[in-house]
Amino acid sequence: MQNPEIIVILLNLFILSFSYFWFFPRIAGADAIELAKYDLISFVVAIGISAFLFYGSYIEFNAIFFTLDWFWFSALSFFIFEIPFALWYFNKNNVWDSFK
Repeated sequence: MQNPEIIVILLNLFILSFSYFWFFPRIAGADAIELAKYDLISFVVAIGISAFLFYGSYIEFNAIFFTLDWFWFSALSFFIFEIPFALWYFNKNNVWDSFK
């Protein structure tokens, strides 16, 4: 594998795009609790696929200022990329109102 970081980043972006543009609007809507449950499932799917690809490979992932193993790189990149998706979704679907 030439660049495992790109594979994990593209995987996370695909899962997040699918979740926030197709799955969450149909299943969770504007309910923050439902959104959190299904977001956890999305995260587990992303980690599971990364585990399938990289578990036991001892590949070091470059996270710019430090290196990580497959799990922490997958989790960190997932959460970093999720922030703009979540903010956009919360604003578009008025999820903020479900916290009141």
